[in-house]
Amino acid sequence: MSPADNRSSEKKAGIVFLLIWIAIALFYLTWDGWLYEWQSCGYLGTNQHFDLDLFDLNIQRNADGTMLYTSTNNLHNLIYICYFVIFLGALGLITGRRWLKQGAIAIYPISMVSLISTLLPLSNHTYIIQLAYDAVHLVSIILGLYCLYKEEIRFKEMFFGIFATWIFYLLARVLLEPWPFWQTNGNGYFSLNQINDMPFYFYGLEYLPVIAILLVINWLFSRVQHKKPILFWKMVFPLLCCLIVGILLIATGMIQLQQLDMRANCVLSR
Repeated sequence: MSPADNRSSEKKAGIVFLLIWIAIALFYLTWDGWLYEWQSCGYLGTNQHFDLDLFDLNIQRNADGTMLYTSTNNLHNLIYICYFVIFLGALGLITGRRWLKQGAIAIYPISMVSLISTLLPLSNHTYIIQLAYDAVHLVSIILGLYCLYKEEIRFKEMFFGIFATWIFYLLARVLLEPWPFWQTNGNGYFSLNQINDMPFYFYGLEYLPVIAILLVINWLFSRVQHKKPILFWKMVFPLLCCLIVGILLIATGMIQLQQLDMRANCVLSR
């Protein structure tokens, strides 16, 4: 394939991924229901619907520190790190900017770990918002692998993507937790697992181990990508490493999914 044809195919792929990103954004903007309400109430929960009221979130903090979510939305998912992977990679493919594509390659392992950590219980994957999460994880993994297929790993050009995830983490903590965010110990208003139930908290620096893991594994991938057979070392080996890292993080309790009791939102309970 000539360079011109290769560039054209990348641009077309980037447009497809960007359209998927936009479609998911429209879903997040209009679907109000959360997984936790569905687990308690099914689709009879008060927020299990589409609407065009983008700012209908209503939270009441009880005297004991717990929160009552009388009305919910999914705007918080727009700053989800795995969702950012799709935008970064799509923009890189459309513009041809290598550092954007390298960023998507560098951080798609987060989506791999997220997919593994949300795999169980399998019953959750019959719910519409969980299916959207699955789509985000799978599409971002596919996009990362597509960019990896097209590009050699250039470790230094991955730094933007890796450190941009830290910005997204801090942004999520500032926007989605009671102020001052560093004193709330992950008590976020929203159901965003990238800031809730972290093993420890220290002014946002608790994310540094994630940065370290991303730097180490991507450096490793850059060193083995030319070994033979190339298909295994460049494409399969990174997936296996991500799988092992994800299993280890789950087994050691480093990843714990948030749990919320939203039985008060069940229509039948009123």
